[in-house]
Amino acid sequence: VCLDKLAAGQSQHKDLHAVGDPYKTLFVARIPRATTELTLWRKFEHYGLIKHIRQVHDRKGNPRGYAFIEYYRERDLQHAYKHGDGVKAGGRRVVVDIERGRLGEGWTPQRLRGPQQVQQPLP
Repeated sequence: VCLDKLAAGQSQHKDLHAVGDPYKTLFVARIPRATTELTLWRKFEHYGLIKHIRQVHDRKGNPRGYAFIEYYRERDLQHAYKHGDGVKAGGRRVVVDIERGRLGEGWTPQRLRGPQQVQQPLP
């Protein structure tokens, strides 16, 4: 992790399972439960050289439907972020985003009452 990025006021979550550089990590969601890390590797390796893939599992060992893909270069992450949204894995289109959990100041996952759509009242 670059010290200048931390000094710029960006905090990092203390997730014991989170490894690698968050500035080179892609978040992939809506992954079918039968999809393996090898399948994800094959789908996303043409965006750049992959360093590590971590598919998240629950306490029973079942896949949660999302994963983190760390690339060796930040530009590969940017390429995967720009072009990887909608890639099909296991017959379903996946959604990609940058890893916000360790980068976003005050960021909270939606399942923990994070950012939600607020509807404005009609005039």
